[in-house]
Amino acid sequence: MNKQDLIRLAECYIENAENNYVSKERAISDKTVGLKIFDYPIFAFGSADDEYFTLFKQPSIIGNHFLAPKEWMPRAKTVISFFCHILKK
Repeated sequence: MNKQDLIRLAECYIENAENNYVSKERAISDKTVGLKIFDYPIFAFGSADDEYFTLFKQPSIIGNHFLAPKEWMPRAKTVISFFCHILKK
């Protein structure tokens, strides 16, 4: 699977997931029924070998308890980060 396929798959899921819309049972008013909760995710892709991961082990950042991608997944090639923000109406 390439990056664009993964992004399209996530966008399709967010768009069609039943739990991404305010249900009548959870709505605080009739005006909020059916409102979309999360917008499309924002993705970032980075190398699992990126030297910046070693900086996270510094006590002033995260500390020694941080595991770099290669420490917990030795065969990792890519780190994928994503963020979904809540829509405001």
